[in-house]
Amino acid sequence: LPYGQLTAQQLNLSGVTRRETNAPSDLDTQFKLRSQAVRSEWAQAAGAQLDAHVIYSLTTPITRIQSLQLTLDQPRSEWAQARRLRLAGDFSQTNAPAITNESWGFWAKLAPYVIQWKLESENLRVWQLRFPMLNTAGSWSAPKLEVTSLESALAGGEADIALQLDVTDRKLWTRLKTDVDVQRLAHLMSTNAQEVLAEIKWDKAPELNLEGRIELPPWTGKATNWNEILLERTWVAGGLRVGPVAFQELSVRSLQTDFAFTNGVVSVTNLHLVRPEGELRITGLADLPKQRFVADLDSSI
Repeated sequence: LPYGQLTAQQLNLSGVTRRETNAPSDLDTQFKLRSQAVRSEWAQAAGAQLDAHVIYSLTTPITRIQSLQLTLDQPRSEWAQARRLRLAGDFSQTNAPAITNESWGFWAKLAPYVIQWKLESENLRVWQLRFPMLNTAGSWSAPKLEVTSLESALAGGEADIALQLDVTDRKLWTRLKTDVDVQRLAHLMSTNAQEVLAEIKWDKAPELNLEGRIELPPWTGKATNWNEILLERTWVAGGLRVGPVAFQELSVRSLQTDFAFTNGVVSVTNLHLVRPEGELRITGLADLPKQRFVADLDSSI
């Protein structure tokens, strides 16, 4: 194997093969490979099962993969473990593959294929993050890679994420909706962040909606200008809702705002803060490259 040795115990292989009716030189094969105590240099699992549907050609050295499903029981590595992982994919070849060029880099090898995939996990732990449930699904059809749904339970809340990447213009789009309680993730943050979060109290975690787009660097080179990429090629917009919430001695009944970030400029609109004695509304922007800050306030407090 390219990544080291793989060992397994009690291998069991079963399957069925038949000739294709419309193509007698093709063998339509479905098989199931089961094993126990699978181990490699970088991971191990108590059990594994591979279900596959492939078509072998007797006249050409071509094997067409129709579908694969890999199920791992109690997989474990140095940085992650789970009760169970299941990865499934359906494969087909397009009759009209996208026209590629050198700028596609490694993506060009995937251009002739259409792939649908799904990943399901139970009790997943990655480093110190625990996901009671994490499910994701997506597809590849050149030139677009999509994560149509990524749903997870984390830190007493839920997160729903979608991603789309266009290989030709290298633009990555994402959408996030979450009510994850970040205070329950404080142990993963810096000491300063932990101290700030310790001063914030809320009854219910904030609700965050986010949409963003970034233009990634060329596939054929190594990016060294990430500061420029993040400042000049990123667009983010979203909204935040929370309340009641308190920070040190300041408490509010509710806080909500819309925000955006593009070309190094952060803008805040419709920031609405409600306290027992009145309300505060703020609209403003911060031009980070120019270090310029502007804000309009309307207060009845």
